[in-house]
Amino acid sequence: MATLGFVGLGTMGGRMAKRLLDAGRRVVGYNRTPEKARALVAAGLTLEKSPRAVAEASDAVFSMVTDSAALRAIALGPDGVIAGLQPGAVWAEMSTVSPDVTRELGHAVAARGATLIDAPVSGSPRASHGDRADDHPRGGAGARGHDEDRDESRSRRPDARVQ
Repeated sequence: MATLGFVGLGTMGGRMAKRLLDAGRRVVGYNRTPEKARALVAAGLTLEKSPRAVAEASDAVFSMVTDSAALRAIALGPDGVIAGLQPGAVWAEMSTVSPDVTRELGHAVAARGATLIDAPVSGSPRASHGDRADDHPRGGAGARGHDEDRDESRSRRPDARVQ
């Protein structure tokens, strides 16, 4: 079973990570305020010390942060997600951020031989707890195969399992 990484375990991201844990997935995560992840750790999440450590330990990484500055902070630098991505890895970035920042990060991810899927989520924190949050994935040519796989396994049912 694939290990999934989640960076940004606040209101929206924490609820999404919890749904993955509830579905029986192995999830590693990072939050800049570790205390906010206590309940997720109790539910089975492995808390890492940096976004890079999450990427290094994961087959796929998801992120959900507050804004463009927070995204750049978790993505760049020696402890950022990008530094930990292996060739062939997939990063699904779900924050609502500047398209310019997403493009900048997409180029850096591609240079590592990995794929960035821009999948901003719309909906409220309350919707992320149920089945009302929606994502709008966009990817470049390198993401096409991943988008097809994602469409087959996509479900809003909490009991659904990604293979």
